[in-house]
Amino acid sequence: MTMKPGDSVRLLHSTDAGKIVKIIDNKMVEVEIEDGFVIPVLLQELVPVAKEEKAEFDFTEDTDETAPVAYTNQEPELDDLLFAFDEKETGELDVFFINNSDFTVLYTAHGIINGIVHGLYNGLVNPRTAKLLDTTGKNALSHYQRISFQIILYTGRTTEIPTPIIKEVSWNLHKILKKKQPTPLLDNKTSQLRLNHDLIKVDPDQLKEKMMGDSLTNDKTTTKAYHGPEEIVVDLHIEKLIDNPSSLKPGEILEIQVNTFEKTLDNAIVTGAKSIKFIHGLGNGTLRHTIHKKLGKSPLIRYFKDTEKSRFGYGATMIYLK
Repeated sequence: MTMKPGDSVRLLHSTDAGKIVKIIDNKMVEVEIEDGFVIPVLLQELVPVAKEEKAEFDFTEDTDETAPVAYTNQEPELDDLLFAFDEKETGELDVFFINNSDFTVLYTAHGIINGIVHGLYNGLVNPRTAKLLDTTGKNALSHYQRISFQIILYTGRTTEIPTPIIKEVSWNLHKILKKKQPTPLLDNKTSQLRLNHDLIKVDPDQLKEKMMGDSLTNDKTTTKAYHGPEEIVVDLHIEKLIDNPSSLKPGEILEIQVNTFEKTLDNAIVTGAKSIKFIHGLGNGTLRHTIHKKLGKSPLIRYFKDTEKSRFGYGATMIYLK
């Protein structure tokens, strides 16, 4: 169904409703919600409001959230979790996360080089699904020394809470690509990393400590986060993240800011935060645009919006997590 400016809509995965005020492209629009806030929203996240509904944005919906859940005696199975690479004739790589299990998987993947952690991928993969994460050149992935995976398993039916798992591997992409194997859920052979065999398993408290504690104690970008009344607040101004930033080039500054944003957002998602605010300033708008573009692609975000015009001149973004 084609939507246009002025159409009344509600958001599929939140309680917000509003009107379309701008068509950004064929996948995203801007929606004005209550209090006049305008937020970018994927078209697939919008539901049109029928004219027959009793009043604009005055909805009462029956949901099945309180319906009883039917449980079975059969425990969910975890066959394979794979990070897979399909090398194309052009030399590019299709990067897949293969979730050949009965669990919904929440994952992050970080690349590590010279002690610096770079966010690579994060997201959610449904049960028995092969999800294409990226199509990229080999050079984009070959220079890392190690790759770290963090995985949380979810299911609506089990007798025990699944234990979060972490795996960190030495990284040699050239060596990995030499071997190809049949791939579950795909018709072709790929080069693979198996994530659920010989994994280091930790309990939730250990995972939180791993992500928020000792492993990051020397990371200034983490210590600069502070807690507001109900959300995490992170200042991305470069002088707040590192000492002596004057020697950095603009591209290097942006990379540090984006890495801080991605890593802090990953931590907030895994530790169950409800919201997080990033102060990015106005500047030339590059950092804000980059952040909003990444947020628009994440299935783990309820919605996000520019915020606190009086303090930051809309130089901040509020994010509400699912």
